[in-house]
This record gives sequence, structure tokens and C-alpha cells, in this order.
Amino acid sequence: PTSWPVKPSDEEDELMKQVMEDVEEGAMTPPRVVDHAFLLAHGVAKRIPVVTFRTDGTKKVRGVDHFSENGVKAITGYEEKVKTQGMDYLIVMATVLMESGLQARMSKRDVKRAFRNCRSNQTFKEFMSIVFPYKGQVMAAQHLAAPFGSVSAVYAWDRLPNAIANIILVAGRAAIATWVDDFFCSHRRDIEYHGMRMLDELLGLLGLSTDESKAETGTTMMEVLGVEAHINDEERWISTRLRRW
Repeated sequence: PTSWPVKPSDEEDELMKQVMEDVEEGAMTPPRVVDHAFLLAHGVAKRIPVVTFRTDGTKKVRGVDHFSENGVKAITGYEEKVKTQGMDYLIVMATVLMESGLQARMSKRDVKRAFRNCRSNQTFKEFMSIVFPYKGQVMAAQHLAAPFGSVSAVYAWDRLPNAIANIILVAGRAAIATWVDDFFCSHRRDIEYHGMRMLDELLGLLGLSTDESKAETGTTMMEVLGVEAHINDEERWISTRLRRW
């Protein structure tokens, strides 16, 4: 931290905006100006603006917290593996339905603020501060929820969607799959309480919300994980086409 220069960033306004959104959601403490002594006394991590471009050409900036300098990543251990289900799960769901003579439809949801729904252990709060440049000064804020950029956040979040999917699979006896913060399924056209409807009910009980702009319900064409899937009722098959990666 002693060598970090306070350099202006083209993305600093966006980084500050994201921090303030986290503050409003209760996921971070309000940012404050800190000095050289603070950097020496705390195990802070640097926030890095990662710029990507959407398929429509617009820019997206995501603040990623680099937990390597303060050693947090190095001391993080885990015994489990991340469990995700891909497009093959969706294809199998739809194929089984169509081979049974039923009309298949597809639905999906995207959970908002994925990792940020997991509260961080404040026993180790001295390692949860991040710093970033803003208007020629060094700003610091402390995480109160799992940060995007730490290894532990991935595993903390991974348990949640898999637990939710398991409840729906076992208790609801409905097909559903999950990939990080995405849930998707194929279901019969003629039933109301399919896996995605149950997911909506369960997320509501848990206080989790989804991005309505990305939601799809009961459709024959849907994009999942950068792949476009299309169900043909007459021919009884499902086709896929790569959209973006």
C-alpha cells in the first residue's frame, strides 16, 4: 500500500457511485478520506475498475476488489468445488418433456447483487477495507457483505443458489438449474407452478430480488449463458446458437 500513487482514474466517478449504492443497501460503510498512516495500519485491498462492453456496444464498469496485496486470497482455503449447471441441463429438461409428448417452455431469472446478499464475518473486519482514488484523494470503505473479487465470496454465494435449487428439486419436485446468479429451467406449458414460479415465491420469502429486465417466463426462445436456445413445437426439438462470449 505504501507505493500506491493517487492517480486520477477515468472510472473514479463510477466507482464512487457503486460504493454509494452499496452503502444504501447496507453492504458497505460510507467512504471516507484516509491518509498514509491508515494504509500502513490496515490490511486494505485496492478496488480496480474492470471495463467490459455489452453486446450493444455500451460500456460496463465493475469495481473488483484486489484481495491479493493484503494476503486475503493467499490465506483462503476451501475443500469444496463450485457447483454449476450449464446449457446441457436446459437441453435435457426440454428434451425429456418433448419426448414425453408435452409442450416445453423455458424460463429464467437473474438474482440481483449475487455475492452482496451474503453478509461478511465482521470478526475479520480489519481485512475488509478497500481503497480507491477519488478527486485526488484516497478513499476507504469497509465491506459488510461478501466482496466481488475475493475467493471466499465465490464459495459463500455458491452454497446459496444450490441450496435454493435443491429445495425446489426435492420439496417442490420441479426441475431447475443454476449457474452463479442465474436460474433457468424448462417446464410444461400447461402448468402454473413450475420451477421458476416456485423460485419467485422462495426468493420473496428469503428477501432476494431478481432483475426483471433479464427475466423470461414460458418462452420458446431464450438466451442463457450467452447461448440462444429455441424450442420447435412441431418438430419437437431444441436448438442452440452461440450469441456471445
